[in-house]
Amino acid sequence: MKSIILIILITNLLSACVLAPKPKQPSNWNRV
Repeated sequence: MKSIILIILITNLLSACVLAPKPKQPSNWNRV
């Protein structure tokens, strides 16, 4: 069960990085 949650979290992070280009909104990365 835990492994499934980890996979979902990892995929979400990867998709977020791919969908959100770095030069477009660098301010968001600074906030985090």
